[in-house]
Amino acid sequence: MSNGYFGKALWIDLTNESIFEEKISESFYKQYFGGYGLACRMIYENMSPKTDPLSSQAIIGYFPGLLTGTITPLSGRYMAAGKSPLTHTWGDANSGGYFGPEI
Repeated sequence: MSNGYFGKALWIDLTNESIFEEKISESFYKQYFGGYGLACRMIYENMSPKTDPLSSQAIIGYFPGLLTGTITPLSGRYMAAGKSPLTHTWGDANSGGYFGPEI
């Protein structure tokens, strides 16, 4: 881990049962700081605005925070984000524990 990030994202397509690892540039991380910024950019960049949130084309992402996995106190957080089925706009939640540092 260098500068608080790993430089990659893992895309998992449950419909096709495929996995793709994407390299992410350092400038991308600097522009979209932390889990919330990365979630917004990556989901809206890769999902059509007209996508039904409950369809197989909808994206749900899990994004660790910038300090997750470090020795910083209370930094074991991650965000789950996607398109809300209720509002058809943004939906997110965050949590702590062991899952954030593992991803």
